[in-house]
Amino acid sequence: FLARRLAQAYLRGHGPDCNTFYRLTLTGDIDNPDQRICQDVIDFVEVMFSLVSDFTATTMSVLGFSAVLYKISPMVCLVTVLYAVLGTFVA
Repeated sequence: FLARRLAQAYLRGHGPDCNTFYRLTLTGDIDNPDQRICQDVIDFVEVMFSLVSDFTATTMSVLGFSAVLYKISPMVCLVTVLYAVLGTFVA
């Protein structure tokens, strides 16, 4: 879905650089522009999948450990979560 949408937007040429794909093909400045577009889309999708996967795994780990810590000491859990949130926003 995402790859098709990005390719269609590129081929339609939204913005000031209209029909970039066709201009590259006709002028011959770049070899195989369609192949390069596909590779860029593949790289983008792989990076996005990795980010979402890592974010989900980290969120689940934090929630799991927070539940265990909350059972041990609710105050320590609250302080730890606040410390992590503030540290994230400051950094």
